[in-house]
Amino acid sequence: LGCSDAVFQENETIIGARDELDKVIRRFDRLKETLNLKAEEVSAKSKRGSLTRSQALRDLDVLIRNGENLIKMKRSYPDIPVDEEQILDLVNSIKADYASIKAMR
Repeated sequence: LGCSDAVFQENETIIGARDELDKVIRRFDRLKETLNLKAEEVSAKSKRGSLTRSQALRDLDVLIRNGENLIKMKRSYPDIPVDEEQILDLVNSIKADYASIKAMR
């Protein structure tokens, strides 16, 4: 093209955005792993019959907050590779369980 003296320059903004997204995805994955581990813990306690009502409510509250944080992250960073509907469905299911346990006396 007759531009033998052209210099290739990387766009620092794009590199910074890519790095930020990578950090967010790693944080998202850690939070998702924490949520999965807590859900498995609650399930195991429930199967053993060692889950009290108050502990169930506390654990479900933690799950709800973690799920809502995942949703916020997904909405802030739409490129996170996860379906928001799946997270919403999970959080709504946990909220339903929470409400059901809370209603029991």
